[in-house]
Amino acid sequence: MEIKIRNMDKDIVLRIDELAKKRGLSRNEYLRGQIKQLALHPEISEKGDQYKRLVKEIAVVIQQNTQVLNELLLQED
Repeated sequence: MEIKIRNMDKDIVLRIDELAKKRGLSRNEYLRGQIKQLALHPEISEKGDQYKRLVKEIAVVIQQNTQVLNELLLQED
């Protein structure tokens, strides 16, 4: 599938070309990657939020386990 963008400012196109060149890409390759990132951003952001929630939950479980282990160690003394 193709996408065509019209009426872009020359300065913007030159900047895009610079960014692509820095990454060793053609303008087309660079823009394809940028558009893909833009399209996937909501999904990636959602996965990041899920990851943060899971890390918090795991931290709570670890803290609870540590507390229980400490209590068991004190009972043995």
